[in-house]
Amino acid sequence: RCSSRPRADRNAAPVAGPQPDFDFNRLGAIDVESAARTGRFGTVMESLRRIKMVAGANLALAAVVTGPLTLAATLTGRDPSQEMAERPEEFISRVEAAAAILLKIVQVYGRLEPDIFVLAEKHVAAFPAAHLPRLRSALSPILNTVRFYNAFSVLLPGAAAPDSLAGLIDLDFDGIVAAGVDFNTWQRIKGGRPCILGKAIPSGVLRSGTPALQDYLKANLTASAEPGAFLTTDWEVPPDTPPDSLRLVMNLISGR
Repeated sequence: RCSSRPRADRNAAPVAGPQPDFDFNRLGAIDVESAARTGRFGTVMESLRRIKMVAGANLALAAVVTGPLTLAATLTGRDPSQEMAERPEEFISRVEAAAAILLKIVQVYGRLEPDIFVLAEKHVAAFPAAHLPRLRSALSPILNTVRFYNAFSVLLPGAAAPDSLAGLIDLDFDGIVAAGVDFNTWQRIKGGRPCILGKAIPSGVLRSGTPALQDYLKANLTASAEPGAFLTTDWEVPPDTPPDSLRLVMNLISGR
């Protein structure tokens, strides 16, 4: 495993520390099947299994997986865009190794039959557009496996400017999460390609309190929403999010 950074908060989740010379061949030796039965991964799997048993018929389950660009960057501490510019073949081999271990993780998740697979890939929006076809090739086995399990694939790119979304649609996800994009703009960006917009609530708005959140939802969620569009957040829900903000969003979803 890679090194772990010291944590100031003992209750915080562990954070992987980078090793610039990390050997990506080590990823292939990881026994994902065993990991899914123990430790934190095993806890997540058991939690999903129990949630599905209790509320599976009324609740869409999403399995969230770190994307290969983000995994490679986390393990090495190197910027993916810079690596692609300076040593493209070496970097692509790292991304492919990361994608291979992620494929095994998706296969394990797939046995629980989640409704959605979310790929959290915060580096993809800044990735050079000319090299996106290489990334699509690395992602293709993962997305094909998601389809095999009859699930919906969603790309969560974090902060993605509208002008970067056109290239990301070509990665072949069923949906992409984006903030600050209206439905008319989305129709123009996707140009008839089959990809659904995940309307994102920015983390700052979610934390700002109920009045600002109400204004955002009123301005961005209208009757003109295209069929299939969904509401989500632009990344993880911040720990300091006011409970009233979450209640407001939940009430909106449930129609109350």
